[in-house]
Amino acid sequence: MYGLEGVITWTVAGKRIEIKPRDDLFIPRGVVHGFVNETQAIAKMLCVLTPGVLGPEFFREMAIAIGGPAPPDPARMGEIMKRHGLIPAPF
Repeated sequence: MYGLEGVITWTVAGKRIEIKPRDDLFIPRGVVHGFVNETQAIAKMLCVLTPGVLGPEFFREMAIAIGGPAPPDPARMGEIMKRHGLIPAPF
Protein backbone atom coordinates (compact mmCIF):
# COMPACT_ATOMS: atom_id res chain seq x y z
CA MET A 1 0.00 0.00 0.00
CA TYR A 2 1.21 3.50 -0.75
CA GLY A 3 -0.51 6.55 0.73
CA LEU A 4 -1.56 9.18 -1.80
CA GLU A 5 -4.00 11.44 0.07
CA GLY A 6 -5.48 11.64 3.56
CA VAL A 7 -4.92 9.11 6.33
CA ILE A 8 -6.01 5.47 6.40
CA THR A 9 -5.68 3.45 9.59
CA TRP A 10 -4.77 -0.17 8.95
CA THR A 11 -4.88 -3.03 11.41
CA VAL A 12 -2.33 -5.69 10.46
CA ALA A 13 -2.00 -8.77 12.67
CA GLY A 14 -3.61 -6.79 15.49
CA LYS A 15 -1.30 -3.76 15.16
CA ARG A 16 -2.74 -0.34 14.19
CA ILE A 17 -0.75 1.59 11.57
CA GLU A 18 -1.64 5.02 10.14
CA ILE A 19 -0.70 5.49 6.49
CA LYS A 20 -0.35 9.07 5.25
CA PRO A 21 0.82 10.38 1.86
CA ARG A 22 4.17 8.87 0.86
CA ASP A 23 3.96 6.18 3.58
CA ASP A 24 4.04 2.56 2.49
CA LEU A 25 2.88 -0.70 4.02
CA PHE A 26 3.63 -4.31 3.09
CA ILE A 27 1.17 -6.98 4.21
CA PRO A 28 2.40 -10.56 3.79
CA ARG A 29 0.00 -13.01 2.19
CA GLY A 30 -2.36 -14.64 4.69
CA VAL A 31 -1.94 -12.02 7.43
CA VAL A 32 -5.24 -10.77 8.85
CA HIS A 33 -5.70 -7.11 7.98
CA GLY A 34 -8.27 -4.39 7.47
CA PHE A 35 -8.51 -0.64 7.14
CA VAL A 36 -10.72 2.32 7.99
CA ASN A 37 -10.78 6.02 7.23
CA GLU A 38 -11.42 7.52 10.67
CA THR A 39 -11.55 11.07 9.32
CA GLN A 40 -14.07 13.03 7.27
CA ALA A 41 -11.41 13.71 4.61
CA ILE A 42 -11.01 11.82 1.35
CA ALA A 43 -8.25 9.23 1.50
CA LYS A 44 -6.59 7.53 -1.46
CA MET A 45 -4.06 4.72 -1.68
CA LEU A 46 -2.26 2.85 -4.41
CA CYS A 47 -2.46 -0.89 -3.78
CA VAL A 48 -0.44 -3.55 -5.57
CA LEU A 49 -1.45 -7.19 -5.17
CA THR A 50 1.10 -9.73 -6.25
CA PRO A 51 0.63 -12.35 -7.38
CA GLY A 52 -2.61 -11.10 -8.91
CA VAL A 53 -5.06 -13.33 -7.04
CA LEU A 54 -8.06 -10.99 -7.41
CA GLY A 55 -9.43 -10.34 -10.87
CA PRO A 56 -11.15 -7.22 -12.14
CA GLU A 57 -14.62 -8.59 -11.37
CA PHE A 58 -13.92 -8.47 -7.62
CA PHE A 59 -13.13 -4.76 -7.85
CA ARG A 60 -16.14 -4.06 -10.06
CA GLU A 61 -18.47 -5.75 -7.59
CA MET A 62 -16.93 -3.99 -4.59
CA ALA A 63 -17.15 -0.61 -6.35
CA ILE A 64 -20.89 -1.12 -6.78
CA ALA A 65 -21.29 -2.33 -3.19
CA ILE A 66 -19.54 0.69 -1.68
CA GLY A 67 -20.41 3.34 -4.27
CA GLY A 68 -23.89 4.32 -3.13
CA PRO A 69 -24.95 7.24 -0.98
CA ALA A 70 -25.56 5.01 2.07
CA PRO A 71 -22.76 3.42 4.11
CA PRO A 72 -21.60 0.06 2.69
CA ASP A 73 -23.36 -3.08 3.91
CA PRO A 74 -20.73 -5.27 5.63
CA ALA A 75 -22.76 -8.44 4.92
CA ARG A 76 -22.86 -7.65 1.19
CA MET A 77 -19.15 -6.91 1.15
CA GLY A 78 -18.50 -10.20 2.97
CA GLU A 79 -20.50 -12.12 0.36
CA ILE A 80 -18.43 -10.61 -2.44
CA MET A 81 -15.19 -11.33 -0.61
CA LYS A 82 -16.12 -14.97 0.03
CA ARG A 83 -17.14 -15.49 -3.59
CA HIS A 84 -13.67 -14.36 -4.64
CA GLY A 85 -11.79 -16.56 -2.18
CA LEU A 86 -11.22 -14.04 0.63
CA ILE A 87 -12.07 -14.67 4.27
CA PRO A 88 -13.64 -11.63 5.97
CA ALA A 89 -12.24 -11.08 9.45
CA PRO A 90 -14.14 -9.28 12.21
CA PHE A 91 -12.57 -6.12 13.60
